[in-house]
Amino acid sequence: MAISVIQELQENGVLSDNGCQVLGIPGQSLMDVNNPERINAVLAHMGSPVIASETVGTLDEAVNVAAQIGYPVIVKPIAPKIDTNRILCDNEADLIGAVTRGFRWSRFKQCVIEQSIVGYKEIELVTVRDVMGTQVLIAGLENIDPIGPTLAIRWWWSQR
Repeated sequence: MAISVIQELQENGVLSDNGCQVLGIPGQSLMDVNNPERINAVLAHMGSPVIASETVGTLDEAVNVAAQIGYPVIVKPIAPKIDTNRILCDNEADLIGAVTRGFRWSRFKQCVIEQSIVGYKEIELVTVRDVMGTQVLIAGLENIDPIGPTLAIRWWWSQR
């Protein structure tokens, strides 16, 4: 949630208007972290596998993407205005309801439709790295929500 707040302050010019600077993360990186397409592009560039996903802005696009990916899918609003959960959809009726809510919750009226890999657990490692490459592990989290880049790697590994 803090990333979303900082991103919105940056986009609205509040930080620059008040001479504030975000420490520890460049503005472009902040934009990348909060955008699923950008983060997937970064992961793919690094050679990491990613699950199938696409950003949509209309209900028709969502239905077409879900048909291409195959059910079940996960719907996530992009840059949500409120704290939201991802919504698992087993069929088109579920998808329509989830995407409609997701568009209302998203600051950009967009959602991500992702391949579901339900059954895996997401292990998230929060780290900080300085310009010299020194890295420190801040926390390890196990999320109930079974989706994410770490899981995509585990899923890919299990398919080998």
